[in-house]
Order: sequence, then C-alpha cells, then structure tokens
Amino acid sequence: MKNELFDTEEKVAQAIAAFRSLLTHPGWKLLEQLLDEDIENLRNDLETIKDETETKEDIDLARYKLSFSKEHRNKPADMIKKLETPEGIAPNPDPYPTADSLKEERNKAT
Repeated sequence: MKNELFDTEEKVAQAIAAFRSLLTHPGWKLLEQLLDEDIENLRNDLETIKDETETKEDIDLARYKLSFSKEHRNKPADMIKKLETPEGIAPNPDPYPTADSLKEERNKAT
C-alpha cells in the first residue's frame, strides 16, 4: 500500500501506532458496538422476507450495507495488518516446503 499517507517508514510507524491507539479508545469501542448491532440487524433483514414488495434492489442495498459495515468494523485492525506486512512479500500460510522449493534449495546447495 503506497500513497502519500504511508510513503515513509516513519509515517507507517505513526499510522500503526495511531490505529493501535484507536482500537482501545472508548469512542471506537462504542462505534464497534453500533456497527455490531447494524450488522446483526442487516443479517436478520436479509434472512427474512418482509413482503412481496421487496425488490432485488432492496436486497442488493441491504447486502451492500452489510458489507460496508463489516469492512468498517475491522478497518483499524486491517490497516495495521496491511502496514505491517511488507509489500511484495505475501505471508506463506503453509509452513511446509513444496517439492519445487526443496528442489531449488538442493540446487543452491550444490
């Protein structure tokens, strides 16, 4: 993630510290509770049919609102993860080497 907000290591470190501070702020905790309620209400709305006048557009709008609320509920934590992960280096979820990586290591060793 490169832009003017995070274009230096110092700005990245400051942003991470600010997001960590935000996660513990009482105002953010209250906003999280509000978003959790919105998410729960939107899920319930999507699971129940209100009446025959409900259109596909109504359902799509509710889905968008749910997606938007979920995204913003986790935004500070997601930004911390993004900023802490070096660009171009994707974390490897598989701790075991692949056959190709073993071959490469053996070729390098010889």
